[in-house]
This record gives sequence, C-alpha cells and structure tokens, in this order.
Amino acid sequence: YVFDDSNNTVAEAEVVAWREEGEGWSSFLTDSDGSFELVAGPGKWEVTVYRPHDKKVDWIYDEAPRRIGFKKDAAKESKTVNFTVKRASGGKVKGRVALPSGQNSWSDIYQYVSVDAFDHEGRGNWADLDSNGSFEIPLQPGSYDVSVWVSPELKGFTSTDVRFVRIGKETVDVGEFVLAARESKTEGAVKTDDG
Repeated sequence: YVFDDSNNTVAEAEVVAWREEGEGWSSFLTDSDGSFELVAGPGKWEVTVYRPHDKKVDWIYDEAPRRIGFKKDAAKESKTVNFTVKRASGGKVKGRVALPSGQNSWSDIYQYVSVDAFDHEGRGNWADLDSNGSFEIPLQPGSYDVSVWVSPELKGFTSTDVRFVRIGKETVDVGEFVLAARESKTEGAVKTDDG
C-alpha cells in the first residue's frame, strides 16, 4: 500500500520496480484504496514510488528505493512493501515559462517542458506546465534551486536560468523564465581507434 503521513491511502501513485542485475521492469498505479501489486521475477529488485506524470499532487516521496529479493527457483513468492509519502506542508513555488520571441503558441510545446525544484541533496519536486506556461510546485520547507527542464525531443529550445528560493509555508513567486531558441549545433563522427 501507499499511505500519506496522516495514514490516508494514496490513489494513482506510480509504484515502479526494476531488477538490479539485468533486465526487468514492472509498474502499477495504486488503486483507490492505495493498494498495488507488481509482478517480478527472481533476483534483487528496487521498488519506489513516483507521482503521476499527468496529475498535480500535493505529496512527495523522497526516500531511497526499497530493496527486495526473490529466489532463483520455480517457487512462487510474495513480499509486502508499504510506502509513506509526505504531504507538502503548505509551501509552494510558482511562476511561468515564457516562449522565446517569434513563438506565440504553447500548443505543441508545453508538454515537453517542466520545472524542477530540488535541494542540494536531490530532495524536492517538479511540475509540468499548464497550457499557458504557468506552473506551481508544492514543497516541504527548505531551500531549492528552481530550473526549467526541456525534453531533448523539443529541438531548438533551451533554458539555462536557475533561481534559488527559500520555502516556508507560503507561496513564493519566482516570476518568469524565458525559453531561448537554440541555433548552434555540434556535429562530428565517432570512430574506432583503427578508423
């Protein structure tokens, strides 16, 4: 099960498992009662919880993945692993990402851009953009670097701006990030040592 820190169940959390030594992947969105069931083969696995990619949530899971193992024989095994996510305690960072000059529509772009807010130990949260380029990220109190992430699929755009924020229980507006059009490129060839 996936619970929050008030012992309420969490629906639609993505629980993911991957095998440590070789191929193997399994994922499941928790049911309305917070339950999940993953199918895995023999070996050592790491299991963790991710927020859904297509919904805004007010919780964070920032613990290390849990490790479980299954014997390498034909016997069926079952292991139980519960997770507790933390509800954000009221603090948020909000802002907007603006298009570069010459671009006037987010319609084909916004799904390739997100905003990250992480501290120096990798804890934090992220948010996809709304269709107008705005974002809001719930966070625990602390200090965060806020930056824009552009998917490699969105060729020709970049953002190098990083802003430092301190979050308590209030909402901090970081203003506007501006995407830049990227026109430079590097080309070359990769060859073996014998040509």
